Amino acid sequence: FKLIDINFKAKKNEITFVVGKVGSGKSSLLMALVGEMGFDIDCGTKIVRDGTVSFITQKPWVMNSTLKENILMGAPYDEEKFQAALKFSCLDTDLKTFPKGIENETGENGDALSGGQRARLSLAQALYQDTDIYIFDDILSALDSYVGSFIMENTILGILKNKTVIMTTHALQYLKFGQKIYLMEEGRIVQEGDFSSITETDLYKAHLSVNETL
Repeated sequence: FKLIDINFKAKKNEITFVVGKVGSGKSSLLMALVGEMGFDIDCGTKIVRDGTVSFITQKPWVMNSTLKENILMGAPYDEEKFQAALKFSCLDTDLKTFPKGIENETGENGDALSGGQRARLSLAQALYQDTDIYIFDDILSALDSYVGSFIMENTILGILKNKTVIMTTHALQYLKFGQKIYLMEEGRIVQEGDFSSITETDLYKAHLSVNETL
């Protein structure tokens, strides 16, 4: 996928949203930010990241191991930090359904988990690693509305409020929480601004009407 004339910035202590219809280049932009260049990109492109990064894709990678080892990823165990990661990923309620709890096996490619559980396991891992930058590729779509609201309001707007958060989403009701919104179309950023300014544009209104039919 080719990204064209991209000028993108995201700041600390802010949520930056990237929206657009399917195939507009949102995921490609996020992959470029983390250095996964599986598509055309101009040789003169400069990408600067100030800090460590957690990136959760639409299909999170899960290690064939236990839930606990997936969260720790080799880091030392800290009980308080670990329980917070479980709580703010909403994974704590799922543990009651697993025979071995946190020691339950995830299976090959996380096959023992649902799509929502894989997304929340990856979120728990990211929270435990406590990075500077969090990049989420439409992770709310894999969650039911209650869990999605909890994670948006308590995790992203709460414990990650002092981080740099970059998100793609089709859940447009959350855009009001963002300090900056980028609207993409065919690999380009076609509009950018805060919520009040971008929602008045004809392009956003067209995107909103398309999104409501999805």
